Parts: sequence; structure tokens; C-alpha cells
Amino acid sequence: MTRRSPALLSLALAAACGGGAAVSGPDAAAPRARAATAPAAYRAGAPLHYRFERADTVISILPNGGRQQLVIERRLQLAWQLQATATGLELVVTIDSARVIGAPGGGRTMEDSARGTVIRAVLSPEGRMSQVTSSSDNGVAHAFRAELPWLVPVLAREGTPVTDTLDTTVRFNVVDVLERAIRTTVADTAFTVTGSLSRDGVSPQLSLEGSGTRQAVGKVRPDGQVDRIAGRDSVSMTVTVTQVGQSIEILQFGGFALTPIP
Repeated sequence: MTRRSPALLSLALAAACGGGAAVSGPDAAAPRARAATAPAAYRAGAPLHYRFERADTVISILPNGGRQQLVIERRLQLAWQLQATATGLELVVTIDSARVIGAPGGGRTMEDSARGTVIRAVLSPEGRMSQVTSSSDNGVAHAFRAELPWLVPVLAREGTPVTDTLDTTVRFNVVDVLERAIRTTVADTAFTVTGSLSRDGVSPQLSLEGSGTRQAVGKVRPDGQVDRIAGRDSVSMTVTVTQVGQSIEILQFGGFALTPIP
């Protein structure tokens, strides 16, 4: 390993942490998709509480072939409400508490800054999200805001897949990366979501590009509220540190789950 490799690795690992962190994926926890008996739609309702968990295994491959592995977890408790407005529906999500495990430099500051953050979005009855805003741009809230559309997917009628494009910004330490997902949703109140991902970003310190896949399955309750959802994703990225002119390959494997708190 060259003398520059530790600094390069430190930057790359810190960058990878911005993508999030997680549970084991959909195989064990997620319900199987099934046909709905009636057209589904999201509807306003009383406040609910959910637990969101995400964990990532991040493998960095150094220029000399050496490897470093990092596991990062995020555990959030959320207050969640769909409320009626003059023009339709608004989704309001408050981060009541946050726990970050494995982040370089520790997660206490990230946890404290995330607590109390309110994220709002306009939501159509079939689940198309727009005008997403956050009361704070801390790292935990920024990552969760990017993940939110995957927790409230578009509801497609049985036998009629719906494909849409999601553009969002994922923060990787000193570089904000554009993530584009081509997402396809199949079925109705019980649904399966699959998508392909691409990432691209540049800053004076780093440049990053990558691609991968994401999938999720879940359910919407008869009253028009999200029941639960679980999924997994994997992304292969190349991070180049400008100041040393070297690149690191990063493999990120993660899983996530949103479950109701009784």
C-alpha cells in the first residue's frame, strides 16, 4: 500500500457513508404481492408511527488490491401522517429519534441534528410524490428524504405495471451525487417495485459514478395508509480522489424496512 492509500481510503469510506445503511432485505420480512380486490388509493388519516431501518455493507477496493469493509446502520422512529389539503394530500413525516451505528467519526452529532426534522411532500392519491421539502438538511434527513419515494410507491392496477423516473440527490461526504432510478411498480395494494439506479457527481475533491439495482415489496392498508415495505439494493461505484489522482472501487449492498409501531 502506498502512503497515500490511507487518506484515499478515509475519504472514500466517508463518502460511502452518505448513501445510508440496514436490515437483511425483503426475503424474510416482506409480504408477497397479491392481487387487490379493489382499486387502491392513498387517503388522509390519523397520525401513525413507524420504524425505519437501513443497513449497508460497504466494501472498498484499494488501488493495490487491498480491501476494507464497513457496516453502517440507521434506525429511525417516525411520526407519519397523510393529511388533506385544499388541493389533495400532504405527507408529513417527523423524525422522532435516530440511531446511527458504524459511521466514521461517530453518529452522535448526526443523531442529535436529525431529531425533530419534518419532511413534507405533496402526494397524489395514486402515490406520485412532488415538492418534497425538509426543515433541516442534516445528513440523516437528507438520506431519508431521498429514500422516501421508495416507501410510498405508485399504486398500479393489477396487471398494469407503472414505470416512472425518480431523480434525487444522494450526499457522499463532500460531493452531492445525482441518483436516477427507473422504477416499475406491479400490482395494487400489495405491490412489488423494481428499479435500475445510476449515480454521477463531482466536486473539487472527489468524483463519483456508479450503477446498480433496487427492489422492494410491501402493502397498503384498506384505509389507504402504508402498512409495511422491505427492500434491498446494490450499487457499484468508482470514487476518484482528485488531489492524489487515484481511484477506489466501492461496492455497496444494503437493505431497508419500514414497519408500523403498534
